[in-house]
Amino acid sequence: MEAARTGRVKHAGKFICAQLSNHGFQVRQGWKGVLPTRVKAAIRSDLVHLYGVAEEQIDVALEADDKSRAAGLARYGDDKSGRAPVMNDRIMIRAQPGQALNIGGAQIHMPDGAIMSIDTSTAGLHEAKGIILVENEEVFYRFERLNFPVPACWRSYTVVFRGKAHVARQDTCEDWLRGLDVPVIAFPDFDLAGLVFAAAVPRVSGLLWPGVARLEEMLKRAGRKDLFEAQSTYLDKASRLEEPFADAAGTLIKSGRGLNQEAFLNLAGRAA
Repeated sequence: MEAARTGRVKHAGKFICAQLSNHGFQVRQGWKGVLPTRVKAAIRSDLVHLYGVAEEQIDVALEADDKSRAAGLARYGDDKSGRAPVMNDRIMIRAQPGQALNIGGAQIHMPDGAIMSIDTSTAGLHEAKGIILVENEEVFYRFERLNFPVPACWRSYTVVFRGKAHVARQDTCEDWLRGLDVPVIAFPDFDLAGLVFAAAVPRVSGLLWPGVARLEEMLKRAGRKDLFEAQSTYLDKASRLEEPFADAAGTLIKSGRGLNQEAFLNLAGRAA
């Protein structure tokens, strides 16, 4: 409907490509551009005569709410017309073991391992002494099973997950972090790209890691040369990182290995 109204395609998926092909206009998936007038007219005709769409409905511009599946069902009779993921504009948080979440003046105690998904308006009411930003979903869910202790000064910090497009969007999370006035502690994958990206996190002031000696030991035991080599384009940036990232980056570069964040989980129990 948007293509028939505007004559433009923003991103041609498999279905759009097939429809355009039916009218003699071949494009690859991912194509974007202006449709020939005849193709635009043909699509409009298909919508009206094959799919039963009211012609006046085609000419109504999309509204922001139309992106949700509920709005798509109400407006167009098709829930699939709303393609926005339900979990957009939400923040995923959890407390560390024995700690509470403070939201809007209320202390919320949750079961061990429980997580909370809150929308950005509720997230604005969240009161935290600090944030530990986790880049790996499994580590976020099993944070109480780290195989090294969180420094005592950070044990009351809220744990936040960032990085999955349809669950915890990076841009949504970073916008929220920019609005906070608390320290942010990065806990990334310990590879070149992971450290470079962590250093660019809004308000970042610390790195959660076990220290040089423990990291060296883990890199020897579970480090991956292929991971390091695949991220060689980040080598220069990583070598120029400053504290609190410089020591960790130097350790990686010295070993020539990278480490996935899951390596820091002790699945048999909790950290000491």
